[in-house]
Amino acid sequence: MSILKWVIKDAIEEGVSYGARKALQPKADAYANKAAQNAFAEATKNDAAVQAALEAAKNLKICSSCGTGCDASMNFCTNCGAKLPDLAVGAGFYCPNCGKQNADEAKFCIGCGSPLNH
Repeated sequence: MSILKWVIKDAIEEGVSYGARKALQPKADAYANKAAQNAFAEATKNDAAVQAALEAAKNLKICSSCGTGCDASMNFCTNCGAKLPDLAVGAGFYCPNCGKQNADEAKFCIGCGSPLNH
């Protein structure tokens, strides 16, 4: 294979890989948000568990690429290097319509535009 064909083949593979990651990112974010919501719903069965979960979640960001829990002060995953969400799991408000995490003061969802009733 000539060097030109090899470079073109490599560029196409890299472009497809990048495109797939960009296409899957919103779904991975939604999955991580939904998993966090389910964990909080399960924890609400016991008030002490709720308080402990809320405190722990304030210091945790979940990587949407690999699912690793990272400290809330980090911007990139320690396991795979992917960009972490801006908000910790316990920060903000989750949209009941699409599950996207929003800032506490948000009046409309950043994911779907639905009104948020806190």
